[in-house]
Amino acid sequence: MLQYIENQKIDKSKWDDCIQQSYNGLLYAFSWWLDAVTENWDALIWGDYEAVLPLVWNQKWGFKSIYPPFEVQQLGVFSKKRLTNSQFKDFLKAIPKDFQRIQLRLNSHNDFEVQDFVKKTFTNYILHLGRPYEDLRRKYHKNTWRNVKKAQKKGFYVEENYPIEDCVELFKQLKERELGLGEKYYERIIVAMKAACSRNMGKVLGVLDKEKELYALAFFGRSHQRLYNLMPATSPKGRKYGAMFFLIDALIQEYAETPYRLDFEGSMQEGVARFYQGFGAKIEPYWLIEKSQMTWYWKSILAAKSWLKNL
Repeated sequence: MLQYIENQKIDKSKWDDCIQQSYNGLLYAFSWWLDAVTENWDALIWGDYEAVLPLVWNQKWGFKSIYPPFEVQQLGVFSKKRLTNSQFKDFLKAIPKDFQRIQLRLNSHNDFEVQDFVKKTFTNYILHLGRPYEDLRRKYHKNTWRNVKKAQKKGFYVEENYPIEDCVELFKQLKERELGLGEKYYERIIVAMKAACSRNMGKVLGVLDKEKELYALAFFGRSHQRLYNLMPATSPKGRKYGAMFFLIDALIQEYAETPYRLDFEGSMQEGVARFYQGFGAKIEPYWLIEKSQMTWYWKSILAAKSWLKNL
């Protein structure tokens, strides 16, 4: 039985158990991550939490929309057993009609046929770490290995469990003008990252030199045998000396010959994608589906707003 359950009625213990046991589970589908980074989320739940679809939503002037939050790359349907196309369609059909607009970013295992939705493909990069480090290193591009060696000559080392606030502050200094995320974003992501660390599901790594000068920081989430490259930040001097190349290489060394995968968390930007590909990462696509369920009332309201704007 498929039910729409409002947030306050969701059994968070059963929810997190479902995400933990899902064959396609992801860090940002846990209830505590969603609670931290969103204002409103409800869910469609199959049976006794056998499969779930989180629905993050907002409302403005009575207009309700399901949207993909910035702090969450992929959601979609998560299930303890392999989903069928028919089951996936049942979830989509069960989304309440009072959501006038729907935008869902689907995880890489939700590649099903969809009707009445526009479907767009996005690019993520994944590196499987099951081989010995030397085998993994041989897949590095020449420029990547050149930058790793340059960083090694600088005498860098990696320090674990750097303060989360320092990581966020460096990211904000370097990226806020470009991204315009706002203070609320940083407040929320700090709560989410601390929640992950308290569960041994995340850590901040910093790159320093012998004089303890900081060159780069990044938060790495950890769940479902997956390492999530979240909020990487490199100072101008760090870029000059290849600090982030050094940090990623150190992480690959640490987790080589394990079942883990390094999830680079993107990117559609050519330069960033080239950096990830330089470590031998391969494309793992995910999808955005969207549709409008607007009634004639909301269509007329939006049309009137557009007309007034053009006066």
